[in-house]
Amino acid sequence: MNSHIQIPKCVFREFALINNGFFKYGITSKKITPGYPKSTFTEENYYSETTEKLLNKHVETPLKKLLSFAHQLPSQSLPIILNSEIREIALTYAKSLIARSPTLCQSLVSHSIFGQFLSKRDQHDYCVASAMGNEKMIELFDKFDLSFIINQADTPLVLATRGLYDFTINGIISMISPLNPYCGLFFIEKGKNIHNKVTSDQDIVFIPTGYDDVVMKMNSFALIRQKSDGNGYIVSHNKSILESLIT
Repeated sequence: MNSHIQIPKCVFREFALINNGFFKYGITSKKITPGYPKSTFTEENYYSETTEKLLNKHVETPLKKLLSFAHQLPSQSLPIILNSEIREIALTYAKSLIARSPTLCQSLVSHSIFGQFLSKRDQHDYCVASAMGNEKMIELFDKFDLSFIINQADTPLVLATRGLYDFTINGIISMISPLNPYCGLFFIEKGKNIHNKVTSDQDIVFIPTGYDDVVMKMNSFALIRQKSDGNGYIVSHNKSILESLIT
């Protein structure tokens, strides 16, 4: 079984355009090459069949509803209120991105006597099972308010294969998880409001038309955070965006 390590195939598809593919910048190869949702950032038997089924049931199948919701957002009239189901799906997906992190797995195993005796595949399963319901994970997301970001600029958001990355905007700690080039999950430091170039309306944050510099700044943080992992890719259907990021 060819496992997607961190990003589900259905999310990769949201960033595919030409011939159902995209361009990807490899962190280790330092090259831009064609990529496809089925095979990008995958490894044979990375997870057991049991873990694959659990991820499919609790993360990837509900995620399709979230991706559909994200597509509808730009055309909906304000105010838009997120219902409890969408919030739960979004939080579970965000938690899964951290739980499936190869970097987290290496750290967890190196600090666990039990984990060091497991096979590589069992270590990956162990990390997902341990992290998803971990109290520290719950504490992390309790520090943020969940909203959606809508990118109205011409410049698309890129997808880092870590799925979720943090940055500071106007002095406020934020995290973003792109769902497609023009919409994503947006976690804002609890109780804070973002002003200046980014506007908000309750559960929705907008990057207005013309503020491509804001999007590129976010994209640059995606690259920085992915480089810090030492693995993975930056994905975009627009090759020139990747070229601009790495120069």
